[in-house]
Amino acid sequence: FITAPDVVYVLARQQYDEAIHSKSYGWILNSLFTKEQVEKLVYRWRNNPLLMERITFIANIYQEFKDNATDENFVKVIVANYLLEGLYFYNGFQFFHNLMARGLMVGSQTQIKYIQRDEIQHCNIFKNIINTVRAENPGLVVDEMVYDMFKTAVDWEIRFSCDIIGNKILGMTDQSITDYTYHLANRRLKDIDMDQIFEKRKNPYLHLEMIAGVEDETTNRANNFEVTSIQYKNKSAIDGWADL
Repeated sequence: FITAPDVVYVLARQQYDEAIHSKSYGWILNSLFTKEQVEKLVYRWRNNPLLMERITFIANIYQEFKDNATDENFVKVIVANYLLEGLYFYNGFQFFHNLMARGLMVGSQTQIKYIQRDEIQHCNIFKNIINTVRAENPGLVVDEMVYDMFKTAVDWEIRFSCDIIGNKILGMTDQSITDYTYHLANRRLKDIDMDQIFEKRKNPYLHLEMIAGVEDETTNRANNFEVTSIQYKNKSAIDGWADL
């Protein structure tokens, strides 16, 4: 549905990145668990009502567009992508950065750091698409619809992250999860020139973001002619990923 050559190229790059992310998550899982345990975890959404509802909300938006490809449904899809790339998962990213700050699961955090770096770039893709669609088609992007989607996504991110992480991990709490999600949502709204509708909260994970360096070009971009890149290291001993 998007035919501008430069945007098509960027979206193709995103598809490539997502395939690598899938392999990277698989590397982490297979490093920690047996094949049977990994399969159980991968399909946990089937037996977890909270996770099922969270997935269903976002999946239904794509299904509606697939069944009825209207301009309105297209806008919902690009806003859903913006939320997926810019809001969902981010408390999970901070979980790994928090562990790394304590010297735990350093190899896994390296994988997560590169994944988050890519997600920020993907978020920028859809920020620019939304802003361009609004500029070229006045009235097509309905603010109330965008706000409603943000409210739902924020609610799910907080509920899910508090259920999974909550007050059970040193350095993270229900309160820090809520504060961070509000902070991030307001930031994403500002980037698409919309009012910041959530209560203003400070970023409780600023120290972790500095450690992760996800937006630091000097630590995350390597000149492969001068250094050995360690991005997305694969565990050569793993077998059976294709079977999963």
